[in-house]
Amino acid sequence: MKKVIAMLLSLTMVFGMAACGGTDTQEEGGTAAEEAAAEETEETADADSAKTDADAQDGAAAGSYKIGFSVKTLTNEPFQAFIADMIQVKVEEAGCEFVLATTDSAEDVAQQVSQIEDMLVSGIDALIVNPLDSNAIIPALERCKEENVPVIMVDSGPAEETDESLYVTYIGTDNYAGSVTAAEKMAEELGGEGKVAIVRGVSGNTAGEARANGFKAGLEGTNVEVVAEQPGNWSNDDALQAMENMLIANPDIDGVYSCSDVMLDGILEAIDSAGAEDILIYSFDGLTNGCQLVLDGRVQATMQQYPSVMGELAVEYLLQILNGEKTAEDFEKFVDSGVAYVTQENAEEALQNAP
Repeated sequence: MKKVIAMLLSLTMVFGMAACGGTDTQEEGGTAAEEAAAEETEETADADSAKTDADAQDGAAAGSYKIGFSVKTLTNEPFQAFIADMIQVKVEEAGCEFVLATTDSAEDVAQQVSQIEDMLVSGIDALIVNPLDSNAIIPALERCKEENVPVIMVDSGPAEETDESLYVTYIGTDNYAGSVTAAEKMAEELGGEGKVAIVRGVSGNTAGEARANGFKAGLEGTNVEVVAEQPGNWSNDDALQAMENMLIANPDIDGVYSCSDVMLDGILEAIDSAGAEDILIYSFDGLTNGCQLVLDGRVQATMQQYPSVMGELAVEYLLQILNGEKTAEDFEKFVDSGVAYVTQENAEEALQNAP
């Protein structure tokens, strides 16, 4: 009987210790029951740890990731702001954390590289990037690869020599083809002959380079000549200066191609100040201001992009990779988000979709 009572007392001590999480001080020479209690506590801790790991995996499967977006300044950049807003909406709808890094200017390449490195240190699981300079961004892409962080480019794509293993895909407009169309339309409106100028973007930016090069290619086989081209650096102030310089050297130009709507106000100011007339203006982006200028007759046409498609697809593809549904190899290296030719006839409708 005494042995039974002793056993019951020992078991009572075990349960009491387990309930307190094993924090009570044990006497030297512990009994077998006390050792059993210690083993039970260890097993419980292991079970709790396993449950925590399982919960973490379930959370990851549900989309609890940190997704970063690196982009140039959003100041006076409605197109970039539109992409950023769409990415944020889609990331947060998936239950993920959105991290945004913007540079102080559209030319601060070193800052963009530094910001990407900072995001990697912060523990991002995936990166969406609109590179300011596609060559200068390569070291940052290599770092992402080392950290097993998948990268998708939007709007501006990789440089020609970029190792394709450094990114999943590039989602954007076929800037070259869109600009070929713009050139063909302008040449047609000019009657197949004339002098034109190009206001380029930032040197080294693949989107701007593709637009300028595509426009020149579209004029081949015509008597329309590109007599001047200068960078506007995606800035009205720089575009104003560039346009003034080109008009001084070429006061008889018949047309101007702007590689982005964000530079149209500067271009128009220069043309108005010079008293120049009958200059055809074509542009690219299809932003609200660009479409409104087309509707008002100040600009003849703009090529409208679809930033919402870029942002939405980028998040969708990354989540598929992070959740193990697809691998980077399952995606084409370029996904065309589409472009539309906007004239005064359809500018009102285009305004409804414009960022």
